[in-house]
Amino acid sequence: MKDGEPVPRIRGTDRLSAKLVEREMTPGLYTDGRGLAMVVERLKDRSIRRRWIFRYASPTHRPINPKTGTLQGWRREMGLGLVDDVPLAKVREIARGYREQVAAKVDPIDKKRADEAAERAESLAELERKKAKKAREQNTLLRVAREYHERKIEPERTDKHAGEWIASIENHIPVDMLDRFIGDITAKELLAVMLDLRTTVRETSRRVAQRLRIIFADAVLHELIPANPMLAIAHELRESRRDKAKHRTNHASLPYKDVPAFIRALRAEKGMAAKALEFLILTAGRTAEVIGATWSEIDLDAKTWTVLKERMKALEAHVVYLSPRAVEILKAVRAIGASYVFTNPLDPKKPLSNMSMLVLLKRMAYNGRTTAHGFRSSFSTWANETGAAKPDVIEAALAHREQDRIRAAYNRSEFIAERSKLLDAWAAFIDVKPTKVTDIVAARTKTRRKAA
Repeated sequence: MKDGEPVPRIRGTDRLSAKLVEREMTPGLYTDGRGLAMVVERLKDRSIRRRWIFRYASPTHRPINPKTGTLQGWRREMGLGLVDDVPLAKVREIARGYREQVAAKVDPIDKKRADEAAERAESLAELERKKAKKAREQNTLLRVAREYHERKIEPERTDKHAGEWIASIENHIPVDMLDRFIGDITAKELLAVMLDLRTTVRETSRRVAQRLRIIFADAVLHELIPANPMLAIAHELRESRRDKAKHRTNHASLPYKDVPAFIRALRAEKGMAAKALEFLILTAGRTAEVIGATWSEIDLDAKTWTVLKERMKALEAHVVYLSPRAVEILKAVRAIGASYVFTNPLDPKKPLSNMSMLVLLKRMAYNGRTTAHGFRSSFSTWANETGAAKPDVIEAALAHREQDRIRAAYNRSEFIAERSKLLDAWAAFIDVKPTKVTDIVAARTKTRRKAA
């Protein structure tokens, strides 16, 4: 039978008329044929209710007839709605569909219940999917870290330490990782991030690893994730004794909290090496860059020091934005009148010896505790631990990365301002009341007179 063709009248069906259905109110059973019937019944409150039913012999539920010993269909009845709600033509279409199911050996009641159960299961599954999606959106690594920080760290630590704690996570873990569901972050990804971090800020990387391990452990406790991925990489992050000894030997550095006390002692020292070392600390420069600095690289009006690319490790010109104290040192030593900024005490035409700072540190009893280069590490740890600037700005100040690539992510004026602000903040952190910078000028003038 094609769609749109009239349904043929089958013998024994369609016994009811629309007129009878509309008017009949006498209680009783009015059959339309082949299982479809209208039931009119009087309720306890004397009102009349009229409803449709469909009766059939179940093709699947077939008990044995006790009289004949043969299988017979279990007579079942299902409601099809109230007469006033379902027109005769519509209910006949519904009944025809159920008769087709019976003919196909499908019990209509069982199928309806199964369909309803499947629909409920799908609804629950959809609800769980929505809950899971919401949980994934809410439980990103960043949100979980901040929630733990607010719940555990802030109440137990000072404001300064609590701020440094969360800043170390936010400033050193990649943004795309921070914004992902914590359960999707793998041990392999974390290992790559931590090893990369160790190459730039070793001490900070250790603290970040420790804090991440606590955050993930708390997430396991609250059933956000099944296991702690930081535990899986603990062995890989453990340094060998040889690596630790190598680090102590080649990169000895002061904890940044000890630098102000060192500066206090340094400013009590006389001589060009003391000024050069303080300038090195203020600018986070390398020894060779500082002792080789010439006045042609200095712009006191702009408060910049542009190290020529030929003198840079990365063979790329590096601009240093000078703090007020760094400018003060330069103005003081400029009175000596030589091409090099920090000149050799024995020959003003030559730069300061590369051993002068080491000798100074030894005289101050700091040899073994730090090297001149180690102050770059102190600066880096301070900047990263305190969140003094974005990681890329810190790396640019240290001339660790290609400047053009970093600047591409920034507005130029904003980038310059952030770098300048960073070194100003470092100078303020380590600042103690300075000795008179004119002392060095007087000493050098006296030496030159003797030489003449």
